[in-house]
Amino acid sequence: MKVHVFGGVWRPSCAAFALQRTFQDHGKFLHEEIQKASRNFYVDDLLHSVESPGKATIVIHRLRKLLNKGGFRLTKWSCNQKRVLKEVPQSEQAMGVKEILLGDKLPTERALGILWDLEEDELAVPKKTETKRGLLRA
Repeated sequence: MKVHVFGGVWRPSCAAFALQRTFQDHGKFLHEEIQKASRNFYVDDLLHSVESPGKATIVIHRLRKLLNKGGFRLTKWSCNQKRVLKEVPQSEQAMGVKEILLGDKLPTERALGILWDLEEDELAVPKKTETKRGLLRA
């Protein structure tokens, strides 16, 4: 067999191994932010935060180039800075941010199952959290 069967229980671990192997094989002189990003993958999602839009642009370009060497293409990019989103090809942006004009409000996206308000840069907690157990469940 040369491919993995769709729906196999081993697929997430194989993908995680291939992703980390790509960083090992092609990331000999990684930028510090790219090293941090390599530790922020959760199955097939990357949730990474940087200090400035300039660093975000560097991370986007270098990470896309590095992962392309391993056959990976990151898609569904979201960011709370419109000028950083312009650095990502429109075909690889998240559906909610694809055609935002400069005056438009950024949408709410999902990040690892939690709602993320891009405009306010806040994570949303569901309203039914009246108890400690409800908060932990959320």
